[in-house]
Amino acid sequence: MLSVRRPGRPPGRKARVSFLVVWYNIITTETNMDDIVEYPITLSYTKPNGEKISVEILNDEQAEDEYHTMWWFCGQDVKFSVD
Repeated sequence: MLSVRRPGRPPGRKARVSFLVVWYNIITTETNMDDIVEYPITLSYTKPNGEKISVEILNDEQAEDEYHTMWWFCGQDVKFSVD
């Protein structure tokens, strides 16, 4: 977990930012109108134990949750597809 100090916070109290939040902020700042996702989409990947996962995603909130779950189980280098 990345720790950052927000201006105005007392010393010793740090805000915590997850990798997903940082990644999401980078992606959304680089997004233009052509890159807006049209739902539903299907996220597919294989867990390290060989179990194949395919999830239908219906909105942005679910997408964030499903990507986080995928990275939690498989790590940041997992191969996945979005259809």
